[in-house]
Amino acid sequence: MPNHYIRRLLWLVAGMWVSAVGIAMMLQANVGLEPWSVLQQGLAQTIGITYGTASMIVGAAAIGAAMLCG
Repeated sequence: MPNHYIRRLLWLVAGMWVSAVGIAMMLQANVGLEPWSVLQQGLAQTIGITYGTASMIVGAAAIGAAMLCG
């Protein structure tokens, strides 16, 4: 049973890594972003923080809103 969860966790981490690399490549290539990343990029440029920090703030806000809504 625990082996199943470890395998699923590794797949999750691998998928998140691939997604992060794809977003970073789109930022570097300046080809545009999907809507969720545009929100994070706009926040980063407006406040003057890094994209990663903005991503964590927006993600935490989304999780908080989802918890409040049930």
